[in-house]
Amino acid sequence: MIAASLPSTWTRLIFAPAAERAAATPEERAAYDNFVKRLMANPEDFGFRHETPEDVAADDRFDTALAAENQDWG
Repeated sequence: MIAASLPSTWTRLIFAPAAERAAATPEERAAYDNFVKRLMANPEDFGFRHETPEDVAADDRFDTALAAENQDWG
């Protein structure tokens, strides 16, 4: 989902060793860093939402089944 919306050059910034990240243009690094800040500050804007146990209990059957499966893992 998110990967499809990223410029292709950012893939190397995500998985790059420090030397390769340092080789990126300042504009690329600044744009990527800004994107990460926005993603971390407002994940809902990117299709994510925070779920509490109360949300899961009130959610549809899929989420309820997923929560039950996750409980099996402890």
